[in-house]
Amino acid sequence: MTNAIAPPVIIDVTPTREITPRSRRLPRLAMIAILLGGFALRVERLGVPSLWLDEMGQTTPALRGLGAVIDAARRHHGAAPLDYLLTWLALHVAHEDFVARMPAALLGTLTIALVYLLAREAFAELEGVLAALLLAVAPLHLRYSQEARFYALFTCVAVASTAALVIALRRGDRRSWIAYALLLIAGLYSHYYMPLVVAAQGAGVLAARLLPSRFPLPRRTSAAHALRGFLVSCAAAALAFLPWLFFAVLQERRVPRGVAPELSLDLMRQIVTGLLLSNPPETVRIESWLPWLYVILLLGGIVAGLARRRTRVVTLSLTLLVLLSPLMIVLALRWIEYFFEVRQVLFLLPFMLILTALGVTGVAEGVGRMTKSTRWEGRLFAGISAFLALLLIGPLWPASQAAIGMAREDWRGALRFVAASASPDEVIIIPGLGEDRYLGYYTFGWPQRPRVPATPDQALAMAADGRAAWVVTNPQTTVITDPLNTAASLRLNFDPRVTVYYVPGADLAADEFAGRLATWEPPDNAVAAHELSDALLAAGRPDAAERVLVKGTADATDPRAASLMSTHLGNLRNGQGDQLGALAAWREAVTLWRDNSEARVRLGEALLLSGDAESAAKELTAAVSLAPDHFWARRFLGQAYSQLDQPRLAVQEFAAAAAIDPTVADTYLLLGDARAADGDRKGAAEAYRQFLAMAPDSPLAAEAQRRLDQLGQR
Repeated sequence: MTNAIAPPVIIDVTPTREITPRSRRLPRLAMIAILLGGFALRVERLGVPSLWLDEMGQTTPALRGLGAVIDAARRHHGAAPLDYLLTWLALHVAHEDFVARMPAALLGTLTIALVYLLAREAFAELEGVLAALLLAVAPLHLRYSQEARFYALFTCVAVASTAALVIALRRGDRRSWIAYALLLIAGLYSHYYMPLVVAAQGAGVLAARLLPSRFPLPRRTSAAHALRGFLVSCAAAALAFLPWLFFAVLQERRVPRGVAPELSLDLMRQIVTGLLLSNPPETVRIESWLPWLYVILLLGGIVAGLARRRTRVVTLSLTLLVLLSPLMIVLALRWIEYFFEVRQVLFLLPFMLILTALGVTGVAEGVGRMTKSTRWEGRLFAGISAFLALLLIGPLWPASQAAIGMAREDWRGALRFVAASASPDEVIIIPGLGEDRYLGYYTFGWPQRPRVPATPDQALAMAADGRAAWVVTNPQTTVITDPLNTAASLRLNFDPRVTVYYVPGADLAADEFAGRLATWEPPDNAVAAHELSDALLAAGRPDAAERVLVKGTADATDPRAASLMSTHLGNLRNGQGDQLGALAAWREAVTLWRDNSEARVRLGEALLLSGDAESAAKELTAAVSLAPDHFWARRFLGQAYSQLDQPRLAVQEFAAAAAIDPTVADTYLLLGDARAADGDRKGAAEAYRQFLAMAPDSPLAAEAQRRLDQLGQR
């Protein structure tokens, strides 16, 4: 009797479709193309976006030596040290963002090959090729194959350990089981969720042991020996993990407890949608039915796998891994309280896609059997398989493209700007972090370490001593954080001894702004253009801010997006004193999209100030019809009617404005004037009194009192 041990997730299964030399050659050629394409996608723009905060938490220690690497991994309550060590080795090659992320790209590509191997061994060649193709373009896997963090490593090891278990079961030799045990060790040193994968694998082995007739193993394998071998491998891996377990438990005890997400249908929906689509930007349109098509085919794959006698153990293990892991993760969250995001369950995606691929071929086989012709059965199988594959991948492609080179924060640009602009004696304040240990990756080559205070009081003291401070806000590429949104910067801003310079949330290096709008965000993204222009304006570069908006307006294919950018361009020009340029931009915004209420309000205001009350009234009337609750549209329209000597209409608009926002005092002053012009002395007096009660210290209070006295309505 051999030492073979049954795998939890994979068994030796004779393919249901005939294998010929030609049919073997085609899948292998397809896999070469898929691997090359998958690798190309994962290295595209790999070093373009700046490392974000979590990545710098892993790369910075790698520059400081092996001891710092071990210490950083020991302090992180969600990750084990193996990926930190890979980053340390990579940065010995070069201190570059591209190099720091290359291990993740290589591991992501390797996972594609391992998924093919796993699905082929469990089911057949076609399932392997299809599952590999789905993973090659999966947005979430693409995204985290371009990040210097442990997600790509753990996903790779989870698939590799499952494939190794299948091979060990099929071969039954000692070397295969040693390989499986080594991969279990690698998994434990990659992420603390590895026991979840092992538990799902063990469920298949246990089912084969307890229900051998329902869950048969290969003939050469004894269920008892399979269970024994699995337990021995797990025990060996656990012993090998003991040296690190002490640090892991010690760190977890320091983690504060909090509220973990409840296990619910909504949580499951978030996990499924996040795994499949990676939560793409709002500008990327994804068909709402696509995730549910994956789910339907996944369920079909479960049915097809359980219907085949020799694939039941594999199917059971994959099903448990995909469906029960969210429950296990919620329980683990209640234990260690690690912040949940869908990237934490990225390792589920390959197994999910294998079942989906099995569902595709299962549906195709079922339809093919409906015909009585053997020739038509084969054609139907091939045609339906190809159609379903295209249906799964085609609509997914925009999300896949959006995931490539996704930028989160631009610390590189912000810190380059500070390094080029700050003096050695000036203080660098990074609100929200309180320390600079995560920023060493980009400040490693600075002549001196940045002086980053830990508290607002320390910031004030250091800045007062240094006479100047650079406040670096969180440099998001999609959300610009207000630099005044911290106690430290607020106190510094009002201290006369301190000169404060703000580094807004964008790359302030001039050379890197030119292609940002076109390369990092779709040209129709008016929000991105707005924020980039705000960042440039805050950096004292209004000309560059204007160029961003002019280019965005010209390049946008959506008239609404172009109109919104033109509106903001008018606002920017108006703020810079270019009233004629602002007027032209707002006119263009209205021309591009006639329902742009904000542009109509700004255009109406400008026309009103220029003395063209009649044209202003037309624009503002249109704005009110589009946005009846727009305070300024109502108020400016009331002013236009006042200039046109139509006091009754002016009263209506001022009253409507006061109802929308009753806290603006001078609206009541305007309302009083309009009522007085309309002959309503009592109503005018009431409005003046309201103004005086709300703003007794206003410079206009004396004039309001004089008008009230003239009405004789004390």
